[in-house]
Parts: sequence; structure tokens; C-alpha cells
Amino acid sequence: MQLTQEQQTIIQTISNKDCNFVKINAVSGAGKTSSLIAIAQHLNVKQGLYISYNKAIATEASEKFGSGIQCKTIHSLAYGFTVKHFSLKLVSTLKARIITERIPYIRKALLLETLSKYFLSRHITIQSFVESEYAEGIFSQEDVDLMKNYFIKMKEGKCDCSHDFYLKLFHILLHHGIVKTPEYELLMLDEAGDVNGTSLEIFRLIKATKRIMVGDNQQNIYSFNNTINGFKALENEGQSLKLTQSFRVSDQLAPFVEEFCHQYLDSTMEFRGVHYDSKPAKEDQTIFYI
Repeated sequence: MQLTQEQQTIIQTISNKDCNFVKINAVSGAGKTSSLIAIAQHLNVKQGLYISYNKAIATEASEKFGSGIQCKTIHSLAYGFTVKHFSLKLVSTLKARIITERIPYIRKALLLETLSKYFLSRHITIQSFVESEYAEGIFSQEDVDLMKNYFIKMKEGKCDCSHDFYLKLFHILLHHGIVKTPEYELLMLDEAGDVNGTSLEIFRLIKATKRIMVGDNQQNIYSFNNTINGFKALENEGQSLKLTQSFRVSDQLAPFVEEFCHQYLDSTMEFRGVHYDSKPAKEDQTIFYI
């Protein structure tokens, strides 16, 4: 595989013995996975971990990496450390009726919605989450204690819990050193521009000699799931590098994409395409819509 100058720079940077964290902001089609494979090969990684939120992406990555790299979704990683050990009662969707106290239904729904948002936040405690994210007076101390109580009930298998619950439980267990993952030579987080707070903290807590997060700083397709921009959240940590060349776009179209991005997304964004000597055959041509 012929590496671009940007890919070579990334490999040189992460190979430096004093560098343990690199953030790669990559445009769509920039060859993120092939770059990570090249890095793992260059570092001769025998024990590495690649994690993503999307199962399809993790599955595709597992078919490309060598045997020394485990590829998992963040939920499957957390599942192995929590669900069987705690005998959790998993359901696909939490219902307000799990709260049995005699309070108005709309209040139950609000408390459960708040709990669900906490599960995906960077906060360790419900108390700190409520104090940080909500105006004073929205929740009483009794409300907070009730949410804490239901968190404990979920952990003890006394009521239903969601997949995001065991993600938060894994985060807390890692934070307090109650569970320990292997220490990886290389830890990689994909989709880092569109990640929930809990996943980002798990990435920071897993022990690794070197870690890389990669994604598109402008991508936010999981916003319905309380995601944050990992690049912004960790802007003061690690070294920042870019992959600005898309292998999906010709150099004739790329300037128009870049102009659009400058106008509507980021005035400093770089977007380059690749040169094609001839047009693709008619049967290989595709149409896309924005």
C-alpha cells in the first residue's frame, strides 16, 4: 500500500517514544482503517484493541486487521465485564413503569430520561451529572436519591436495565479500578468526532502504551444518542494530526466539496481528492445526493 505524506507523518509521530496519544481528524474516505492497519504493522503490535460504536464498522475492521488486534464495539467490550457477572436484566427500552414509587407518571418519565442521559455522560456520579447539566431546582435531593436507588437496583438485577446502563457500569468499575482490562500496546477509538461521553472516558481509562482516536471532526450522526465531539472534549490532550485526502472523490470535484465545507462547516477545513486519468466506466459510475 502506497502511503500518503500525511499517513507517513502520523506513523512517524506515533512511533516516537515520547508520543503516547494521537488524534487524527480525517475527512470522509481518507482511509482511516488502512492508516490504522499501517500503524499497527509498523509498530509490530502483538496485543491491540480497536473499538467503535457501530457494529458494522467493528465487524469490517476485524476482517482487515491482523490476529494481534481485537475489534469490538464499545458495548460488546463492556458487556463481557458486566452483564453475566452482575446477572443484569437487559431490555431494549426502559419503561417509566419500572419506577414503582407513587409519583406522577410524567415525573417518572423525566427521572428515567435523566438517568438514561447520565448513562452516556462523562460523569461518574448521578449527583455531579445533575449539578452540572441541570439548572438548580429542577431536581430535589429526593429525586437524585431515587435515581441513585434505581441505579443500584439495576446493578443488583432487581429491575430492568438498558445496554447503556452496563456501559456506564463498566465506566465506573474501570474508574475505581474494580475491573482491569489487559494493558494494550495500541488502543484505537474510531468515530471519535461523534462519541458519547462514557465511551470517551472508557477509552481514556483502558491501559495502553499508545492510543489513537480517529474520526471526522464534522461528523455528528449519533446526536440523538447524546454524543459529543471527542476532539473538542480532548483538545488539550495528545497530538493532533489530519488526513485531508479523500480516496472517494476526484481532484476535480474536491474543490467544490471544500468550498461547501468552508461556507457551512469550517472555514479552515482542508479537503483534497485523488487524480483519475480517465472517467470510470459507465457501469461503475454512481450518483450521490446531499
